[in-house]
Amino acid sequence: MKANRFALLAILSFLGAASARAEVSFLPTGVIDMIPTSMTDDASIVVGVGFFQVPNLYYTEAGGAVVIGDGCFNGLTSISGDGTTVVGCHVDAQGNENAAKWLGGTSWQDLGSETGAVPCGTSLSSTTASPRLNTGVSWLVTPATTVGVTAMAWV
Repeated sequence: MKANRFALLAILSFLGAASARAEVSFLPTGVIDMIPTSMTDDASIVVGVGFFQVPNLYYTEAGGAVVIGDGCFNGLTSISGDGTTVVGCHVDAQGNENAAKWLGGTSWQDLGSETGAVPCGTSLSSTTASPRLNTGVSWLVTPATTVGVTAMAWV
């Protein structure tokens, strides 16, 4: 029985490695100072950030890298698999870093936070994208008056 499991594991490992090598290719974008953080399912759009997570960047082969916002030191830009939603980090008028949705150009919509949320340093909330739901974290004061983190979802 143990030999059968080992043989099955060896075959699956070989098949997985062979298919992975056959499908992967590296295509440099030529963009310097961009750290890619997410891409669409078909890899036609890549979003990322500069060093220290600023600024937010949007890359296509035809258009190159375009600055889409200032970004934040604590946030990474993400794009949904179908390319319709870009989320990242945006600094609000009070100087707090918030989870935000890109509206186009350099405009962002802050997604807000939970009632009672307080900044942890300057970070109020953060997010990551999926095709239908944005998830992330928010900082709250706990009963012990320390700052804690809670899961958030924006639909």
